[in-house]
Amino acid sequence: MPPFKEWKYSNVREAVTAAIAGSVGDKGFKSNSAFVEDRDHWQNGDTWVGPDGGANSPVRAAILSAVERQFTPVDVIGEVLDNVANALLSREADVSFAAIEPAEPNS
Repeated sequence: MPPFKEWKYSNVREAVTAAIAGSVGDKGFKSNSAFVEDRDHWQNGDTWVGPDGGANSPVRAAILSAVERQFTPVDVIGEVLDNVANALLSREADVSFAAIEPAEPNS
């Protein structure tokens, strides 16, 4: 590989691919990407750590379909990444407010 200051795009891709393979592997990278970039915390039930009835069983399918309807994770990682991106890009924070009590008509 050439010295760093002479790297081309192909050298960067090669270095990143080697770093991924040496640390988390392709499957780990795709899983992390789904969490962070796609905010897919369910990942077809792969993230479910409760009882599941065994791999590839009808019981597993029934349990996962029941659990998926209730699976609503708090996307803390995505919120932190949004806040960091907002700070780096000098954008206003994404905030919203809700009234504690309903507003009176025409107020």
